[in-house]
Amino acid sequence: MVEIRGTVFERPNSTFTALTEPIWDPKRGMYRRLSLGTFKTKQEAGDARLRYHLHQADGVFSLPEVQQRQVRLDQYMAEWLDLIGREQQVGKIALRTQRDYETVVRCHIVPYLGRRRIGDLTTPMLHRWLLDLKVTGTGDRTVQKAYRTLHRALADSDLKENPASLPKRYRPRVKDRKVAVYPTVDQVTVFLDHVAECDDVYGSRYSMLWRIAATCGLRRGEVVGLAWSDVDLGAATIDVNQTIQVDGGTLYVKGPKSANGYRTIGLDPVTVQLLSRHRVATLQERAAAGAAYQVEPLGHDFMFRADDSGAPLNPDRITDAFKREWAHSDLPPGPTLHGLRHSNGSVLLLNGVPAIQVAAHLGHDLQTLNMVYAHELDPTNRQEAIVHVINGIY
Repeated sequence: MVEIRGTVFERPNSTFTALTEPIWDPKRGMYRRLSLGTFKTKQEAGDARLRYHLHQADGVFSLPEVQQRQVRLDQYMAEWLDLIGREQQVGKIALRTQRDYETVVRCHIVPYLGRRRIGDLTTPMLHRWLLDLKVTGTGDRTVQKAYRTLHRALADSDLKENPASLPKRYRPRVKDRKVAVYPTVDQVTVFLDHVAECDDVYGSRYSMLWRIAATCGLRRGEVVGLAWSDVDLGAATIDVNQTIQVDGGTLYVKGPKSANGYRTIGLDPVTVQLLSRHRVATLQERAAAGAAYQVEPLGHDFMFRADDSGAPLNPDRITDAFKREWAHSDLPPGPTLHGLRHSNGSVLLLNGVPAIQVAAHLGHDLQTLNMVYAHELDPTNRQEAIVHVINGIY
């Protein structure tokens, strides 16, 4: 049995303090025990001692709170980025997210706060830091990202209170947000009819992709990441198991955005029929290309390809292609490819599909669904529905 070193003792006020084993202090020239914190119960204090014993080889994260507060922020952020790198390796976060964290830490956190100790961070200091970023010309969205990155990093420590937690009035906000324009059901229908008959490259080649995006409510990375092994035409379903992401022009495959992203989606009869034709066309295209057909570098038999040679689709290219094809359809400007997903979720809710089923369909949890996808496509529908209910009550 492994010996858990350290001790726990009860204070006169009936709380419990956990201490480490004696550690040599070179400044004082003596051994001393470090406090791991004071807790309400003996069990909590024992758990703190156990965590320290298990993680004392994990650098800054293994230190007791008293010592963590003495660590300089640049040292802590370096070890935190190493932890983020491990999360990316196991697929917990995307490579692009890791790169964003590294850029924000290098450009906006360490140059201003790196020499400060964690325990010295105060509300006025962080408020001045955010104001200085804005004075030097940093955009509102980047300032907000810098604050959220610092808050996330310190939240990963064992500190009881996050030193980066600012009062709401000091938290950076993005002003003049661009108002999203979501297509109506009628507009989506017109668009799908247009691409089905369109001879433009963005319509003819990607017409099936636009239909899957609109009827299944998929994210762009999920659409371009669909493989034929994910499709069961007999059961009229597709499985979402992976996405294609891009980092610096390099494409890579990863899992869906969250655990909820792994899901099975039903296909309507028209989509099944059109997808069967698309499958035949894909096989003919692959046979014509012969040995030149590209299965590598991603190694998947993707449903949608960039060209006749089988090159995988870049998600950014699809975003641009949708803008061009939407304009080619002569529909009102504004909607984006992601707007098809939003409209899909909203129309399902408007037609009485239970929220928990819509959340599963979109790969979200209920909280996110309520915050983002519960907006009606047509405000008149909402007004009429509310008037009807009010009339029934009063």
